Amino acid sequence: MTVPECLSPVPCIIDTDPGVDDVVALLLALASPELLVLSITLTHGNTPLSATIINLRKMFYALEKHLEENPHERAKWPGLDMDLRNSFGAGKILVLLGSDVPLDAPPVTAKYFHGKDGLSNVTDRHPELTPPDSWESPYFTLSDRSMTVALPELMLDWPPSTIAYLALGPLTSLAKLHSISPVTSFLHHFALILVMGGAVDVPGNTTPVAEFNSYACPHSAKQILDLNLPHLYLLPLDITTPHNLPFELYKSLVDSSFEDTKRPSQPGAGKSPLVHFTSSFLEGTRETVRRYHKDWMEMHDPTVVWALIDWSRDGQQAIDQEAELANHHHLTDPEGMRRRLEENGFSRRVVERRRSSDLRLRARLERERDNLSRLRVVEVPGDVEEGDYEDDEDDVLEADEQGDPREVVTSFHLLHQQQQDVFNSPRPQYAGEGEGTAGEGEQFGWQDDERLAPGWEWVRREFEVETTGTITRGMYVTDRRASAAIAKQSGSSRSTNRAVAVEENEQLKLEGPSGSPVTPQEEERGTKVVVATPGGDTLRAVLLERIWGVSIGLA
Repeated sequence: MTVPECLSPVPCIIDTDPGVDDVVALLLALASPELLVLSITLTHGNTPLSATIINLRKMFYALEKHLEENPHERAKWPGLDMDLRNSFGAGKILVLLGSDVPLDAPPVTAKYFHGKDGLSNVTDRHPELTPPDSWESPYFTLSDRSMTVALPELMLDWPPSTIAYLALGPLTSLAKLHSISPVTSFLHHFALILVMGGAVDVPGNTTPVAEFNSYACPHSAKQILDLNLPHLYLLPLDITTPHNLPFELYKSLVDSSFEDTKRPSQPGAGKSPLVHFTSSFLEGTRETVRRYHKDWMEMHDPTVVWALIDWSRDGQQAIDQEAELANHHHLTDPEGMRRRLEENGFSRRVVERRRSSDLRLRARLERERDNLSRLRVVEVPGDVEEGDYEDDEDDVLEADEQGDPREVVTSFHLLHQQQQDVFNSPRPQYAGEGEGTAGEGEQFGWQDDERLAPGWEWVRREFEVETTGTITRGMYVTDRRASAAIAKQSGSSRSTNRAVAVEENEQLKLEGPSGSPVTPQEEERGTKVVVATPGGDTLRAVLLERIWGVSIGLA
């Protein structure tokens, strides 16, 4: 698989807790030309935070050895092509350590499934997979900086609303990003947020009613889903569980010697380092799922990565023609380029993507970044106002070693607004376009309708996340009473507890502003839940071809 020069990959941040299916998801992302992984943020979840970095190092170590032995396959891993990454202004992948414990809840792990080390106990069974302590990866840089400081700084280098965020583990880190600017949520700066979590209409996989990610940090799940973000899509167990990789299929197409831990994978003998690595943790997973009378691994996290691949690919179908025009004109005659694009009927989002790479725009943003370095934070309220800053070269607050996330985020807000002024400057209306500027996600061609790409569909669902209880913690509670639909249509209280709702309404009458009648909220409520994909066969074909180089003709 080669990467077309014209393809503009979607920059993304992957928040993960590796985890066997997390590793498969990361491999898929790195093997996909549609994606440009800027950062991997690690979080507690399937395994303790300290083990996640060890597992990530094992994965990159296996990839490095694989490409050293198979240099002809380098083109199949665009996410590891440093020349390509540098051409997009990305550099090495930035690895950040996120939260090591959940919010307001006892920590838990999924070692019952992922093993005590998070990778089916390969640490003991396959010590050859562990890199030496002195090993440094050519593909990533591990930072000791705070995730809430480093990510906003990373995002300053990219146009607004162009980075996607994939949450494959508990939502603790996402909640912390929100909390550093809770009123004007920092999360609005992402173009798209995809979340793997929850069990809406199916049983849980940790308790009878709760999926693991939501169980591990129910308070963050509740906090994020209650934000009603228009660009957040949830992929719960309902849609991810049917997507699986049968182990017999893996054995027949990838590793003919694959069995289980009683007959563990052996390096060499014609087996590539990558296949040895994946077989080494899948053999333990196979033993685990056999206890549940299964012989396949459910692809929860890879389904989320696949969604971003498919949606971005669908939104970039015009890029081939755009690039043919733009490559010639975007430096020598940018206005002429935009005029030619208009004449050829390209939409504003296509014009904007090329305009975002205009070198003169980059130079202007760099000048603004230099100016921001002189700003001193005087006050940091929820809403960022112009009067909250003073320009004083001789009096700059010094942050501690980790940095003050408020200083970074407030600077980010200012630069983001300056970028928006550039990107949203008046320009001609294109045929078929409505009024207004591009909204969240429009740069990728994702519109607010019921179809994201061929085969993908979502519906809006309302539920409450339970935060307590040995069994109910992390449960998505849906009001299934027939009267609930009537209450929703009439604008009654959203509370599912009618006794509480009465007290809330009485209190509102006592404390509500005089002369201000209470009216139902106008915006659509609920979370966008993905309910359809192109199918498990298609995902299997994508995984087999991109990770292991086996084509079965469906990808």
